[in-house]
Amino acid sequence: MTQFYYGVKDTDHLIALTRKVVATFGGGRKALFIMLGTCATETHFAQFPDRHPEKLGVGVGQCDKIALRDVKLHIRPHDRTTLAKLGYDIDTVKLADLADDPLLALCIMRLVYKRKTEPFPSSDDIRGQGEYWKQHYNTYAGAGSAQKYVEDFTLYVPSEFQ
Repeated sequence: MTQFYYGVKDTDHLIALTRKVVATFGGGRKALFIMLGTCATETHFAQFPDRHPEKLGVGVGQCDKIALRDVKLHIRPHDRTTLAKLGYDIDTVKLADLADDPLLALCIMRLVYKRKTEPFPSSDDIRGQGEYWKQHYNTYAGAGSAQKYVEDFTLYVPSEFQ
């Protein structure tokens, strides 16, 4: 039996929450794919436990202090309101809150991506998604690579998305 972490019950739960976040904050199919791919490469679709839950990357999307601070500083008023309707006050969110709350972690992931002006690659372009993730989410200081994103997407994201 597969073990899941970060408050995720199973693959269907993670997909349903990701769909909810995309429906709530927008971005359509392209956002859904990049977020699923991010979960695949950051935490093996919630199947790889966090070795440092109090620092570095936290939660299913492995958000770090810098990304959370950026979201808090630059959140748009309508996104603040939308997040509040889901039960979260961005001003009181701490990094540790993302550890076992996959909905919150996915919301923050979506808000991180919303800060980027470059459009998402096509949902058919996994390599392009990997390059986008590397440039805009993992950054060039991170250990990940676009190739690893492609490999993880193929291994962990269900075939209906491939």
